[in-house]
Amino acid sequence: MPTGTGAVNLRNLPSVAYQVNPQLFFALTEKNMFAPPSIAIPPATTYSTITLLQVGVVSKIRIIYIGTVTTTGGTVTIAPEAYWPYGIFSGVTLSGNGQNNFFNCSSYDLRQREIVQNRAYTDTFFVGPVTSNAIYAAAGNAPITIGWDLPIAMDDTTLIGALYAQSEATNLTLTLTSESMANLFAITAGSIALTGTVYFQETFFDVPYNPQAQDTLVIPDLTVLHGFVANNSAVAGQSQVTTPLYRINGQLERLLYYIKDYTIGSAALKGIVPTSDYSSTQLVYGASTTPYSWTPQQNLNFEMGVDYRVAPPDGVYWLDLVKENPQRDQILLEGVTNLRLVNNMAAAYTPGAAAVVHFVQETLFA
Repeated sequence: MPTGTGAVNLRNLPSVAYQVNPQLFFALTEKNMFAPPSIAIPPATTYSTITLLQVGVVSKIRIIYIGTVTTTGGTVTIAPEAYWPYGIFSGVTLSGNGQNNFFNCSSYDLRQREIVQNRAYTDTFFVGPVTSNAIYAAAGNAPITIGWDLPIAMDDTTLIGALYAQSEATNLTLTLTSESMANLFAITAGSIALTGTVYFQETFFDVPYNPQAQDTLVIPDLTVLHGFVANNSAVAGQSQVTTPLYRINGQLERLLYYIKDYTIGSAALKGIVPTSDYSSTQLVYGASTTPYSWTPQQNLNFEMGVDYRVAPPDGVYWLDLVKENPQRDQILLEGVTNLRLVNNMAAAYTPGAAAVVHFVQETLFA
């Protein structure tokens, strides 16, 4: 299977004289953390867009929500095993430098990436109700504080995949779409809403001039962009669920997937198909070449537990091609034909009509 460093140059570069010299760049640059204007959290199923600072090499956007969970009575059950609390935003999209939505995922997807990127990660920042029981049996309020990192750079150390933002042609915009309350809670009666403020922090690095050539900028390796793009593929009653992956001019770094099916389980599971409903997973290309196979499915669960120390929730899976040797294991997407994810489901699993495989391709692309 074609792997390795096959991505080509991208227009993520200055329009003036520049020199790609990571060592000199890191010696001369300065790290900055800027706070763009905050916004009120969008009401359920609506969205808000902000424009980010057009300066430097941008590596990360941090999103912090501080607010209140408010109920008007009735019985509302929290479902911590799935989208609550990290799935508050059904859509997190970032556009810039002529690339539309090269980040397009949910805040739940971002949370799962934090787990795999930061081994043994435990969130000690979150404040809010998480216990699965009817704690909102009457009208009331509860505070909530939660955060996510949107990793524009694939790697914070090398800044591979970071965005050159200080161009007149760059328009860096971030859009947040709030999730439906019905997808976060089991609402027997009454209503529930999230109110409060969303804060942002943009991390960027100054672009210095070469001391030996005053008209030449010095930049790190910006020849590729980092993408994190989600899609859905219908399950449609298949016992063998085949999900075609998208071919782009770039490299597949990681693949996140889980099956969303709101007809299964209880409020404590809230629509993510558990491991017990799978029999195996394969990554296949060409006619039937299968470089990766996990049979039974528990093999993949065990692997994630070893790799990350704190494994993702049950039913959430990562095919991680950068955890050991990225140069060796990354997949050159243009070098494979008909790349697809194949999930073989247990006989006992009967999917709902709207069940989908939700998958996120994390890539370095041109």
